[in-house]
Amino acid sequence: MQVKLGKATLISAAALVAGIILLFAVGASLKALLKGYGQSRALKVELASVQSSFANIKTLKSRLDGKRDRVKAFELGLIEEEEINLLLEELSSMASSSRVKIQAIRPQKPSLKAGAFYMEFPILIEAKCGYHSLGIFVNKLENARYFLNVKDVKINYDSNDPANHDSSLVVYGYTKPKER
Repeated sequence: MQVKLGKATLISAAALVAGIILLFAVGASLKALLKGYGQSRALKVELASVQSSFANIKTLKSRLDGKRDRVKAFELGLIEEEEINLLLEELSSMASSSRVKIQAIRPQKPSLKAGAFYMEFPILIEAKCGYHSLGIFVNKLENARYFLNVKDVKINYDSNDPANHDSSLVVYGYTKPKER
């Protein structure tokens, strides 16, 4: 038995077959396209992460350079052992320009604290001066080119000379430890 199909039926069947073939072809292409899109998004995320890391590297390098500069500045503020006599002369000059009359300058024994990379070098200064002059002197010490720290300030009233008092203070300088 032979079935006669009309033109319209044949065209419909051909269109259906073509549609199914097209669906498989487009479906495979669409699947590949979606897979590529997913990979593209993953690559964009990875690229953003790499760019962020690169920016962090620049920031960290900049911070490292800043820290190096601070260390260099700190090292410049440390007193070299051969500069101690110059420091004592500078202390004397600062005192004189502040109208502080030094009675005695007594360098003390340097000490290295555990874990420190510098040694404290205390200098006991005994002087005769007024309050304001002593304040000017301390200000000059705090703004000196070396790192200096003033501690143990004592002022004793002198009834024989009310404008000038017996004063003492300990100035701490910081030196590099001796190489072993």
